[in-house]
Amino acid sequence: MPEYDIFGVTDCIEFVRSDDGVRLDGYDGSFTVRIVEYKPKAPKNEEFSPTDAIQVFAQKICADSIWKCSCECYIYYADIRRRVRLPFDEEYQKYDDMLKKLLEEMRGVLAEKMIPQRKKGQKCSGCSLSDICFPVKKKYSVKELVMQQKGADYP
Repeated sequence: MPEYDIFGVTDCIEFVRSDDGVRLDGYDGSFTVRIVEYKPKAPKNEEFSPTDAIQVFAQKICADSIWKCSCECYIYYADIRRRVRLPFDEEYQKYDDMLKKLLEEMRGVLAEKMIPQRKKGQKCSGCSLSDICFPVKKKYSVKELVMQQKGADYP
């Protein structure tokens, strides 16, 4: 996506037969494109998490560009075994503005080469970037230091 300078990785893309969908090479008929993002737990006080939604919106931007369509987007929360349809058709501009703002902030953080402090209550255990943001320090090892200085590979 040149305008956004992003690429998307999704959990699942479904192609559902539809009269007004997109055509796929090698297949008869047309299809609606659906993005489904899987999350382990639903939020307690809202239908879907705003951070989950913006992640799926970024995936939507990429998928819409690839298939030249407007994808349907869902989050499947495993604990309640339910899909939640995201309101991107009705609130596209809101999510587009939010994504652009977040991308700008993220690029500023990357340019500074500093990892921001985790916000209070922020849960990062399921994030694919948590090992980058919160690297685990290795314990001090005399053996490793000696091996590095000697340049030898000891068993």
